[in-house]
Amino acid sequence: MEGAAFLFFAYTSCNAMIVCLYGSDSLRRKRKLDALLSAYRARTGAADVLFADCEDDPEGPRRVREFMSQASLFDSVKVAIVAGGGAVDDPEWTRFLKAEREAKRRFLFLTDPKRPRASLAFLLKPPVKSQEFAELEGNELARFFREECAARHIALSPEHERTALSLLCAADDQSWRIVRMLDQLSLFIGAGGIPSAHVFKALAHCEKREEMFRIARALLAAPSRSARLVILEEALGSGDAAYVFNSLAFQARGEELCALGRYDVSLKSGGLEYEEALADFVLRGSS
Repeated sequence: MEGAAFLFFAYTSCNAMIVCLYGSDSLRRKRKLDALLSAYRARTGAADVLFADCEDDPEGPRRVREFMSQASLFDSVKVAIVAGGGAVDDPEWTRFLKAEREAKRRFLFLTDPKRPRASLAFLLKPPVKSQEFAELEGNELARFFREECAARHIALSPEHERTALSLLCAADDQSWRIVRMLDQLSLFIGAGGIPSAHVFKALAHCEKREEMFRIARALLAAPSRSARLVILEEALGSGDAAYVFNSLAFQARGEELCALGRYDVSLKSGGLEYEEALADFVLRGSS
C-alpha cells in the first residue's frame, strides 16, 4: 500500500506505523513526507505531535522515546517526525524502534539523507514502510523536469528542453535546482508558453547566481584563512564585490552574520569598500 492508503489502514486498524523515508533527494523526500502528513491530518484530525532533529539535538532520541511513552490527552494518536533517526548509534534507540513496530495508535515518521545504519536495517523491512529517494538520473530526471514544467504551464521545445536541462542539472540537488529555476523562469514566460532567447539569457543569469551562492557557502565553511582567500579570489572572479558580499550575508549565521552586519554599516557610511570589507572578513575568520 502507498501514501494515504497504507496510512489510513494503519490508523483504522489501530496498529502502529513507522515510515522510513531516506535518500539524498531531499525535495522529493520532503514532498512525500508532506503528503503523508496531509493525508494523516485529513483522516485523524487532532493529535499529539513532536518534531525532533537527531542531527542537531543529541537529546532528540530521548525526547522521542519519552514523548511516545507518555499518555495522550483525550486518547489522541501520537505522532513523531524524526530527522536523522536512521543514523543514531544507540542500543536504547534501536530497542525503542523495534518495539515501536508493535505499539498501538502511534506513528513515527523518519526522514534521513542516507540509508539507515546497519544496526537499523530492520527499518527497511515490513512492517516498517520504507521508500528511497535517490538523486534522479537520465530519463527519470528528464521526466521529473517535464512534470515540473507542466505544473507551471511551461511548454518547451525539445531544443529548449535540452538547453534547460544542461543548465539546471549539472550539479547536486538536481530536483531543488530544477524547481527553483523553473519558478524563476515561469516569471518570464509569455502567454504562448514558449520562451524566447531573452528568457534563456535570464535563466543563464539565474544559473550564475546559483554558482555564486555555492561559492559563498564554500567560503563560509572553509577551515582556514588561506582556504578562504583562495575561495574569495574565485568569488571575485565570478561576480562583483557587492554581489559576493550580499551572497555571504544571505547565508551567514551567528557571529559571522553579526560581523557582516558591522561591515555593512561601514560600507553604507563610506568607511570601507566592498573589496576591503571582504578581505578583512576573511582574514579575521578561521586561522
